[in-house]
Amino acid sequence: MSASGILRNMIHDPRQSQNMISFYGDCSSRTLTHIPVLINLFEDAPEGVSPITGYSLRNDAVSLLSYNRLDSPGVLSEMMKAIDHPDEDLQGTVISKIGEMGELALPALDALIVKLDHPNRSIRGYAITAIGAIGKEAQRAVPDLLRLVDGEMYGLGGSALKAAIQIDPDPDRFTPLVFDMLQEAAPYNRAHLYRAMRWLDLTDERIVSTLRKGLEDTDADARTAAAESLGFISPTSEDIISTLITGLDDADEKVRLASVAALVKHPMCAEKTVPLLRSMLANDEEEKVRAAVAKALGSIAGDQDTIETLINAIQDDDPYVRRAAILALGTIGPNAKAAIPSLQSLLGRDRPNDWFIDEANAALELIERRDSTIPDS
Repeated sequence: MSASGILRNMIHDPRQSQNMISFYGDCSSRTLTHIPVLINLFEDAPEGVSPITGYSLRNDAVSLLSYNRLDSPGVLSEMMKAIDHPDEDLQGTVISKIGEMGELALPALDALIVKLDHPNRSIRGYAITAIGAIGKEAQRAVPDLLRLVDGEMYGLGGSALKAAIQIDPDPDRFTPLVFDMLQEAAPYNRAHLYRAMRWLDLTDERIVSTLRKGLEDTDADARTAAAESLGFISPTSEDIISTLITGLDDADEKVRLASVAALVKHPMCAEKTVPLLRSMLANDEEEKVRAAVAKALGSIAGDQDTIETLINAIQDDDPYVRRAAILALGTIGPNAKAAIPSLQSLLGRDRPNDWFIDEANAALELIERRDSTIPDS
């Protein structure tokens, strides 16, 4: 029986939902033939929660749609069939998935503009984000977005202005509005406003200064957004590097992660930051931060102290940190020859974490200059 036939037989049996999800998630031929089946699932599926994801079966069906290539013919039109579904959670999921299509979602623009007036705040938020992701072709939505900026929709003003700037990054039009909103903005809006600045004129000292001050914001999400946008400034300066370095000591892991990612975008930062990153890899309490730091060190450093720190990180308690360290050593390449014994020691282990064997082999091939490329992290 075809994949579509198997899925169709599972639609009306809630006991088969987890089998359906597993089958489709593992299916190698994610083609348009599945889309009508998944559409039927969220239209006809019994009420209930997926035992795998914890969400409704209908939401799972829409999420599975995104397993198809988003530029495949028919994906958008099939998802559009559910954009007005009575289940508002499903509506939100559909709009969010449409937003992931970026400029390919342009045919859905009119329907998304209508959602800007939906009584459900979450749906309005998803629609704002989706419209901004379309980019410059969504010009006709800018007046409606600015209407939300000036309206009373608490918490959405900043995201609406951010979307308008994504579509039309006119500094003369929007820079004054950004600064006006920041004066009295709630934390949620401040985060959006700091992110919006990356699309404006990053040579404007007012914007640079505002983003630097953003790393002192009382809200962690706002500080994270400011750090992210500082990474887009090019060319950078010693002042910006110094500001981002302060973010490495932030109490919130999201700010530390954003600061690491921003610093990596500035090659001139290596001399000052590599010793700090080595210390973070050895001592930071959050595994996500340690993994991000290991990856960063692989891309900006190749000195022996860094290589030794990465070798030690192969023994980290967290598997994702260990994997990031292995991949980083491979990225460094032949200079990381000191890591060869440690990487070779991973190849003969018979344990549940034997998935490191592939990563270790790939790293060794790069270090030893064999014909290979490191897998995507």
